[in-house]
Amino acid sequence: MSEHGWLPLLPEAFRTEVLRRSALMRFAPGDTVFRLGDPAGGVYGLVTGALAVSLAPAGAMPRLTLLGVPGPWTGEGCFLTRKPRRCELQAIVKTTMFHLPLDAMDQMAALNPEVARYVALMLMMNVEYLFRVIHDLQKPEADRRIASVLQRTTWMKGSQAEKEARAALTD
Repeated sequence: MSEHGWLPLLPEAFRTEVLRRSALMRFAPGDTVFRLGDPAGGVYGLVTGALAVSLAPAGAMPRLTLLGVPGPWTGEGCFLTRKPRRCELQAIVKTTMFHLPLDAMDQMAALNPEVARYVALMLMMNVEYLFRVIHDLQKPEADRRIASVLQRTTWMKGSQAEKEARAALTD
């Protein structure tokens, strides 16, 4: 969590505050972290384990879209829109996550207007990852699509999206 993903890109004081206000949660294989349509909540950072991430447009059945690997955070949509969850997270193996509750995020944002920009950075990192998923799903050969899924499990650590986000923060 301190080397990859969203959190290490941000100022040390903010990182410390996120970790201070976050709860460490453990999930068994098959446990649901949250479901599509659940009430608005905070963000989650994947510490260890792996997640199945299922997405769907409004009114459709969620489908497995990608696999989450340690480092990234998600759930930012609820902070930004105050609307219910737009995806589902389910533990594939024993999984540990940080959970930063929505009310804690609101308190932090009330004290520091930069928090909204920091959360927007999380959103953009997740959008970049989804661009990769969409691109890979358009490959006509099934074996290349499968290979792309396997490659993405390592893509987030040291990813191009992470490098670009790091560069944007230093500009």
